[in-house]
Amino acid sequence: MSKNEQTCSWSEEIPALLLGELGPTRAGEVEQHISGCAACLAQREAFGRVLFRLRAPQAEQPVRDLAPDILARLPAAAATWQRRSFWLRAAALVLASVSVGAAFFWHTHRAAAFDLAATVPPSAILHEPPTSSASPADRAAAVAQASAWLERTQEADGHWDTARWGAQRMYSIGLTSLALLALSADEHAVTPSQRAVLARGLDWLAAQQGEHGQLGPDGSATMYNHSMATLALLEGVALETNSAHRAACRRALAFITSAQRASGGWGYSRGPAENVNTSITVWQLQALLRAEALGFAEVRPHVARGLAWLGERVSAEGRMGYRRADDFPNGAETLTAAGALCLLRSADGTRDPRIARMLAWVRGTAAQPATPDYYRCYFVSAALAAAGGGADPALEKMLGAVLARQTHEGAEAGSWTPGDRWGRAGGRIYATAMAVLALQAG
Repeated sequence: MSKNEQTCSWSEEIPALLLGELGPTRAGEVEQHISGCAACLAQREAFGRVLFRLRAPQAEQPVRDLAPDILARLPAAAATWQRRSFWLRAAALVLASVSVGAAFFWHTHRAAAFDLAATVPPSAILHEPPTSSASPADRAAAVAQASAWLERTQEADGHWDTARWGAQRMYSIGLTSLALLALSADEHAVTPSQRAVLARGLDWLAAQQGEHGQLGPDGSATMYNHSMATLALLEGVALETNSAHRAACRRALAFITSAQRASGGWGYSRGPAENVNTSITVWQLQALLRAEALGFAEVRPHVARGLAWLGERVSAEGRMGYRRADDFPNGAETLTAAGALCLLRSADGTRDPRIARMLAWVRGTAAQPATPDYYRCYFVSAALAAAGGGADPALEKMLGAVLARQTHEGAEAGSWTPGDRWGRAGGRIYATAMAVLALQAG
């Protein structure tokens, strides 16, 4: 039986791969197979959607304390109250205990079901940190602390150790790139020590480039790793002239343009030609749009085709679909913000008639009260910043929620706990870098 048939034997290892239960060697082998097997690729996406829904933050269910209602209905007569006070107070104590027990049961069992116990301490689940608007001074202080943490956790050869910080090894290229992007987000605030960190990191990234321009190994994460690394190299070139890094950028951009499908979008590197999606496309477009702004004129036709494909995925209501308009297997919030960001960064993006509807959705996303999804927060913050229009109260509140979750004590001071839906894959490096990028963009 062919491996590309629906009953491919490799599919049995997909759950273990996504749950991080395979060793590095076997995980690489499975990833390599999936990238060329349509059946396994489809099953990987299906299982991934299930995990996404299980790990997604759920709305808190209020636990009602019945004691106040019972006590409010008691007879007002003092004599009656004296006769009944002992038993009623005992009943109130029991009810309060039941209420607290129910709250504890709800939170702790929900955390176990969503597999967050390893990344979020119980106190963080039971007691959400208070949030407020994020002032520029607060953001600057948080970014400075996070930058210091990123500096001291870089390995001697220039990369960040994914396993050391709770991430999957297949994302080493992408996570190192996110760390570099966080450190270079504000080109006017880069310190001499940060320049040294950036230089080591960019040298390490360039050393990972293959003969065809690909940054990182083959696998289902190839296009994510590659686009993030290309962005990091481009930002390095913008900060400081380096002919070797510029040459690496040009080869990396050529790899992105060669991977563009006939439809104009991008998909998994070795998947079927028709398997194109917004999630991968927006990262390639971010790299190409930045390259165009830095003078790499050869990418312009590919940018135009990519933006045209992206625009066709916008529904009448202004939501960005995954493979087509009105296709939202994992929700529309993040994709809509990411799509709006790409359109806004294009030459005539602000005149695009779809933008107003998309930005309405993005602002609604910023107003959501759920625990921050750092990935979503970055795209929302960047899209609203690109749109302009001054301070946005919903955005300030969202960034305040991000600030409230920064660690301030111990060896991890300055970083963020990977407690959102992507934390298991990206660990503390992902959470810290995306939080910084969200704060810098806002």
